[in-house]
Amino acid sequence: MQKYLWPISAMMAAVLAGVALMVSPFAMHLNRAGGAWSHATEAMFWSGLFMVVLGMASGGLWQRDLANQVRTAEARIHPVPERPEPTADDTTAETAVEDNWDRELAKLAEAVLEDLRAETVRTGGNYRAEELEKVASALLRDLPEQKSSRTESGRGGGFA
Repeated sequence: MQKYLWPISAMMAAVLAGVALMVSPFAMHLNRAGGAWSHATEAMFWSGLFMVVLGMASGGLWQRDLANQVRTAEARIHPVPERPEPTADDTTAETAVEDNWDRELAKLAEAVLEDLRAETVRTGGNYRAEELEKVASALLRDLPEQKSSRTESGRGGGFA
């Protein structure tokens, strides 16, 4: 990969030199008073443009070659592993983890519901708090339904 460092850096330097060559006649005020370009301005501008185009084209070719080599190296270094088939033990472990998540989610929903009820009492029946309380209550009602629909489908993974 180091063999690409100097060519790409040199091409970028050539592009920058070309841009500087294109801009320099205007920065040094080499044009005539009437706005027409002098011979020096034309020569410097078109030479700089040629350097920019040549540097961009050759730098692009070097970068394309570098990208191809990186892609082939990644394919050799990181082969795609095959996924093993899940066993019955894995399925029961997934179900136990999901049940744990359901319990934690239920605790969280109950805590939110208690906080919303306390906030509703404190603010005197705020409309938003009442709506949030309805959402939290619906979440608590839906948790057992999700659990039963998951076990009925025969799969332990994912939510219904």
